[in-house]
Amino acid sequence: MGARASVAGLGIMALVLAGCTSPNGTTPGVEILQSRSPRAAVAVTDVPAAAAATVAATSGLGARLMDATRDENLVVSPISILVAFGMLREGAATTTAAELDAVLGFPAEQRGEAMNALLRQLELHDGDPGEVPAGEVPDVPVLHVADQVFLQDGFAVQQPFLDALATHYGANAVQVDFTAAGRAGGRAVVEDWVAEHTGGLIDAAPVPFDRSTRLALLNTVYLAAAWQQPFSGGTSPGQFHRPDGTTATAQFLEETRDLAYFITPHGTAAVRIPYTADFAMDVVLAPEGRWDPAGWPVIAAGLDAGSAGPVPVELTLPTWEHTTSLDLKSMLREAGLSETLGVTSDLSGIAPDLYVSAAAHEATITVDSAGTVAAAVTSVAVGPTSAQETSPAVVFRADRQFAYRIVHLPTALPVFMGQVVDPGEGP
Repeated sequence: MGARASVAGLGIMALVLAGCTSPNGTTPGVEILQSRSPRAAVAVTDVPAAAAATVAATSGLGARLMDATRDENLVVSPISILVAFGMLREGAATTTAAELDAVLGFPAEQRGEAMNALLRQLELHDGDPGEVPAGEVPDVPVLHVADQVFLQDGFAVQQPFLDALATHYGANAVQVDFTAAGRAGGRAVVEDWVAEHTGGLIDAAPVPFDRSTRLALLNTVYLAAAWQQPFSGGTSPGQFHRPDGTTATAQFLEETRDLAYFITPHGTAAVRIPYTADFAMDVVLAPEGRWDPAGWPVIAAGLDAGSAGPVPVELTLPTWEHTTSLDLKSMLREAGLSETLGVTSDLSGIAPDLYVSAAAHEATITVDSAGTVAAAVTSVAVGPTSAQETSPAVVFRADRQFAYRIVHLPTALPVFMGQVVDPGEGP
């Protein structure tokens, strides 16, 4: 059974301004505003400090969202949210630009270059979500990231804004009519685009579009990945202990295998479960109570170090299928984006007299014996005025509240993050 969480200020991120199109985000049948600026060829090694700052910003944003939903199931894609706001940042100016940098942690220099370099690394796993059969996971992970700007027909934006999106995100803008109803209307075009780039797992943008919409910035992330070592024994029922002291019946995967394992001096334990290539799921279990997601950097460093190598782990992990919808606007305003998400924001780099009318994020994940399938969409709407071989096996039994993240190992970029408070009966 899926579970849905709602948090003020979070949701599928849609900027009602304009949309962006990545090389994989084309929208047929609409007029495209092309920039003459080609996408820059940037590697992570070209901008190491800015890339590291962007990874840290992504992890920090995901931790904030987890902290805002302490007692609810949650799945989010922090990189999706940061990309969408990164596109907005290209059109922000003066104090609004400074606020975005300070609150979201964008690097002081080479911001766009760092995002470009990291996205290029993710694109090495690009594939068509529509070619992944429903209910299955591919032998090689598929990670599809798409950006799109949808622009109200006749609304003019600054050319440097379009050039920056093309240079750093490989994105362009398409013209739609948000005032029209039916399949020809802008909302229907956006919904078709979202469904296409999430493999049908999400079929709509999470923010409203109306006659006041001038543009919408959207980002989608889709992941389908098989475990490096499938769980061959299937699942068995067991009791999951909720934070309030009650229990629920869940389906558990149980197997002893060699995994990266880390335990802090305070007893918080973590394991890293690899997928077939370049991705892994990190699962964190506090000795009691809820784990503070601000500790992700310590956990990541401990698992990355792996000085003793993999150790035998008696792993017990529930299966789960969760969906989260978040209203990002109020949550991020409380986090410090008061000017950016208020009516006095300076988005003059896009066009005069604009403000963010809505920002939302939606994500969904299914974890079972074969692997993981997950998708997310962020939308921002704009209108006028993420031991040793001989040692005995350690026991890691995630039969109570735990946190997790799916990390792209070559860049350490967290693609999805979340927590399980009640896994339900499983997929």
